[in-house]
Amino acid sequence: MVARDRYLADNADLLLDDPNAKVALWAHNGHIMKAGHSGGLVPTMGLHLRQRHGEAYYALGVLFGEGRFRARRPRFGKVDPARPPVTFRVPLVRRAAVVEARLATAHPGVIM
Repeated sequence: MVARDRYLADNADLLLDDPNAKVALWAHNGHIMKAGHSGGLVPTMGLHLRQRHGEAYYALGVLFGEGRFRARRPRFGKVDPARPPVTFRVPLVRRAAVVEARLATAHPGVIM
């Protein structure tokens, strides 16, 4: 993870070598966050970009609310491209302390 997030940030910077470039990155919240994993010990892509670009780096986390997504499961730390992606279900959370539940109650009947 340490090398992966540093290389993600380095690739973003390659795009930003063009002074007219504007870049939007779409990644898991764990990659875009401005802090590090494991109590700050493992730097994330977002932390690298924040250190390099200051306030010009803006992280926006998104929530599922509910639904499904597909992803490949790693086996022994590696993804086997021959194995098909697995569908994961994100259940609707009804506990009031969870952000998705609070947003859902802000406008009842509106699907997010």
